[in-house]
Amino acid sequence: MTLDGAIWHLTTLWLSFILPLTAQEASKPNFSGTWKLNLKKSMLQIPAPSSTTFYIVHKDPKFRLTRTHVYGEKKDTWSIDLTTDGKEHYQKDGDFETRTRLYWEGSSLIL
Repeated sequence: MTLDGAIWHLTTLWLSFILPLTAQEASKPNFSGTWKLNLKKSMLQIPAPSSTTFYIVHKDPKFRLTRTHVYGEKKDTWSIDLTTDGKEHYQKDGDFETRTRLYWEGSSLIL
C-alpha cells in the first residue's frame, strides 16, 4: 500500500467515526436565546398579556426556561429548570403545580 493509499484509508476511517457524531449534534438545535410571543398568531387560554418574552438557556441536557408576561405596568415572571432526558419535573409555586417532561423526538424538542 502506498503512503497516499494509507492516508486515504485513515481519512476514510476517521470520517466514518466523526461524520455520524457531527450529524447527531447538528440534528438537535440549541434553543438558547430570547423569544417574543406573537400575540396575533397565538391563542391563549388566559387573559392576553401586553407582551410575553421567553428567555432560554439550553446546554443539552440542561434547559432553563424563564417566561415574563407583561400586563400594562406589571410583570409576571416564572422559571423552570429541566433536562432533555424525559424525566418528570415537579414544581409547586403557591397553589400552582406543574409536572413537566422535556425530551427529544428526532430534532424536535417536546415539552
